[in-house]
Amino acid sequence: MRNDFRSSSYFAVRYSLEFVVVVLGITVSFWLNEWSIGQQELDHQLNDAQDLLQDLESDQGRLAVVLSTVVDGKDRTGRLLQNHARFQEGGCSYDVFADSLVAIGYPYGNLTFFMNDGTYKTLVNNGRLQNFPSDVEDVIKKYYEYVGKRVGDNNAALDKVCLDYYQLHHPMCLLNGEDTRRGMLFESLWESRARSFLDKPGVPALYKSTDFYLRTLGMRNEIFRHELLLSEYTSIRDEVDSTLQAFLSTHPDLLH
Repeated sequence: MRNDFRSSSYFAVRYSLEFVVVVLGITVSFWLNEWSIGQQELDHQLNDAQDLLQDLESDQGRLAVVLSTVVDGKDRTGRLLQNHARFQEGGCSYDVFADSLVAIGYPYGNLTFFMNDGTYKTLVNNGRLQNFPSDVEDVIKKYYEYVGKRVGDNNAALDKVCLDYYQLHHPMCLLNGEDTRRGMLFESLWESRARSFLDKPGVPALYKSTDFYLRTLGMRNEIFRHELLLSEYTSIRDEVDSTLQAFLSTHPDLLH
């Protein structure tokens, strides 16, 4: 009887230990699998963050180029308005004013900004964007959704204003598109054609008019509006950049 009891106790302990070992093995296996998946997701996030930062760096360069044309546009339209006001006040002849128009040339090359959103679109399509912490995801969306929409609307509005201005109010600038060559010879030929154009019948009346002044003033105001929007884009871009940099700094050992 005693031997049967000992045997039963032995098997009970043995099977209990085996059960514990099996459960422990399954638990560890699940834990390791979860840990591996978590590491893969984190690795994806870090790589995605680096790719987004590369796109943002590209955007930074584009914004700088567009802003440089804004600075140039403000300067040229400002000079154009000053010269026109001086002419209307009798401070110079039409010939002198016409010469200044040629010297100023194209008042504003309406270069517009287009963001590099290839990585963002990929993350949206494959569902990995939502794997970022919610605060990081919100900042990313703010840039690519909010700014992206405004960029398209603003670019279209700016293009229309510039197209109307050059076609209807400052047609001399259209001569600049007759030849794609560049260089001193081309510039000399263009200046000659432009100056002759300004003396054609009906053209002086267009450029002497108050309407030309007002339309140029409208163009200048549009340039300032564009500058404000570009500054806003830049500020939000910088916020995304700093947020992603902070996110990456929390996992320096996994960066590659």
